[in-house]
Amino acid sequence: MPSNVADAFTMAGSEFNRLAGSVLSGLKNIVTNFSGMAGQLSGPVAIVAAGSEIARTDAAGLYQFCAIVNINLAVVNILPLPALDGGYLLLLLLEAARGKKLPETLEQGV
Repeated sequence: MPSNVADAFTMAGSEFNRLAGSVLSGLKNIVTNFSGMAGQLSGPVAIVAAGSEIARTDAAGLYQFCAIVNINLAVVNILPLPALDGGYLLLLLLEAARGKKLPETLEQGV
């Protein structure tokens, strides 16, 4: 248990770094070894089922599970894919590099 607020922030930062590293490592494994990882991937229904099982067995573990899901969503959302925020950020970076707005037809096409 942290003894003061500074210790709590330090512990929270350490835990965040550990979980974020785990998420990034898992995503790297998916990209580099998709055939080996494909059987371990699941959709939203399986994620809810896993969360439900964790809530039944370990209420404290549910917080960690939720943190992992949220970090995972943040990382995937920031990827430079057109439909995600990362795609929009990429367009903004291109506009900044060019010094002017991209043509609207290009922006609409993405």
